[in-house]
Amino acid sequence: MGLQWKASRRGIEVSNLEVVLKARSENILVFLGMEDEGHPGIALIEGTLYIDADADDLVLLELWQETLARSAFTQTLVRPAMVQMELKRI
Repeated sequence: MGLQWKASRRGIEVSNLEVVLKARSENILVFLGMEDEGHPGIALIEGTLYIDADADDLVLLELWQETLARSAFTQTLVRPAMVQMELKRI
């Protein structure tokens, strides 16, 4: 959504946009309770943006990089965030 908004502000029409993400666990066996060493978190997230727009590749790359730099989602993944979870019985 951020990239599309930034593109529209520059007068760039985006016809199609798709983001594909894949992730690899550090040690899925910890999550499954089969091992205790390591952690069950994500070790790597890879993604690809597929876009059809009326701008050249350098402009689109600049928009993509700016979008990632200002994305709350991306910045939360690359920086630690406090996590507060609670259990409530209903």
